[in-house]
Amino acid sequence: TLNGEFAKSLPQQITKNELVQLIQNLSKIQGSEKLDNNTQKLIQQLLTSIPQRQDLDTPKAIKQAIFNSGLFLENKLLNNPVNLTQDIKANWLNFQTVTLQNPMNESAVQTSIKESVAQTSIKESVAQASIKEILDLKTGEAISQAVERITSSQIRNLLESNKLDALNFPLVIELPIQDKGSTSIFQLQIDRDKETESKSTKKKKWLAKLLFDFPETGKFEARLNVEGNKVSVIFVAEDKDTDSKIRKRGRILTKQLQDKGLEVSQLDSFSKPIERQTNNTKKHSLIDVRS
Repeated sequence: TLNGEFAKSLPQQITKNELVQLIQNLSKIQGSEKLDNNTQKLIQQLLTSIPQRQDLDTPKAIKQAIFNSGLFLENKLLNNPVNLTQDIKANWLNFQTVTLQNPMNESAVQTSIKESVAQTSIKESVAQASIKEILDLKTGEAISQAVERITSSQIRNLLESNKLDALNFPLVIELPIQDKGSTSIFQLQIDRDKETESKSTKKKKWLAKLLFDFPETGKFEARLNVEGNKVSVIFVAEDKDTDSKIRKRGRILTKQLQDKGLEVSQLDSFSKPIERQTNNTKKHSLIDVRS
């Protein structure tokens, strides 16, 4: 069953910090002379499929990035299995196949990563324990766990316990983003506010939560409530300076939303710690997947 597969998949997935560090390490060794041409090509293809933050400047670009996040790989294979070079899960699987088929490739990648980390100062934003775990993992095992993280998200979005009016909610999307040599994980949750949506107008009320964590901003969330053409937005930032910047740009964002034909009923920001919560599935509520 899906519940059984989900329970099996969760403990096998790589953590968010470990995934970030793995991508960072692969980025550092992509030109290593210790790697054969095919391995270098696969690493380059994988990194190219992870979007750059500056390229996500339009709704179309964000939609395409989500489409290539790996969540829709099996659907692509079913309908148009021709060009999968931009799909993140497909590239992880290709890289995994090469490392499993040739132990020498796995050893070369692992050696290159260890040498790169030894020569590069470790950023404070990544826990020392996470780095040690990544270095102790075999490359093939780390890649398998990266694939499993995507698979867990896919299964979570199919669970019967999430169904609401024959649709699966909440929808949970996770996407790695590169930015000037660093890597962050963007997370998006979309849900139906079934309990409070208007019964008189029969309008669907949608909830969305976007989680960002960039080195220059720290963690911050954008919480959106949408009903028809009405929208309210609340930002929560851990860093007070980030909160201040959001407040200063509040009028600009409000106008941008209004120019899109939306009526902004609220736009506010405040600063407080963003708590880590467990991956519990609750009926009609948002899932917090910050693991």
